[in-house]
Amino acid sequence: MKTTTIRQAVIIPADPEQVYRGFTNPAIHSAMTGGKATGHAEVGAEFTAWDGYITGRYRRLEPHRRIVMDWLTSEWPEGARASRLELTLAPAAGGTRVILTQTHVPADQAPNYQTGWQESYWEPMAAYFKAQASR
Repeated sequence: MKTTTIRQAVIIPADPEQVYRGFTNPAIHSAMTGGKATGHAEVGAEFTAWDGYITGRYRRLEPHRRIVMDWLTSEWPEGARASRLELTLAPAAGGTRVILTQTHVPADQAPNYQTGWQESYWEPMAAYFKAQASR
């Protein structure tokens, strides 16, 4: 099976600690995306997101700076290995610069995940953190 890499960079209007918690705290993740998330932020721990559509395992956690995880969806081809997802967080004008690198993505599904990151994460995260800031 042919695989590819997805790379994206975005500014999220929140500090790196908030963004890190948004990805690793199930209650915040659920509130932010609207889909149930489970798990806890510990290397080796499993997690789910989007009502079980996404599953994975944390491989490396550097609080407020970097998250590395194995990541796949329920649509993943049978027998295909999980992708490796790395999120790097850094302070930036307007919030946090998030750099996403996702390797070993099934090539035929990559366009859907490219769009999915924007629609299911970056846009809801921005809206969530803007709403939190206005409270």
